[in-house]
Amino acid sequence: MAISKKEVQVTLEEYVCDECNQGVLRLDDCADILQSNPKQYLHHCSNPECESEDVYFTYILPVLVYKEQKFMRADVLRSTASGVSVSTGNK
Repeated sequence: MAISKKEVQVTLEEYVCDECNQGVLRLDDCADILQSNPKQYLHHCSNPECESEDVYFTYILPVLVYKEQKFMRADVLRSTASGVSVSTGNK
């Protein structure tokens, strides 16, 4: 089976921290996933000096936006689905 590829234009959507206005919210790679419906993922500010409270989202940030639809990265989804800790390089 051959894979067909074509380039598309997407936008990376990030949430800037309300507390410090310098960092962006990222998945906490050590936190458990809330098994609610839908599942909730803990995020924290990427600025190591920020003391803002963590926040839960029903999707993993950052997201890719294509034609007004939001998509999560496949590598992050596979890691969280298998119960493997997700390495984001933050905090």
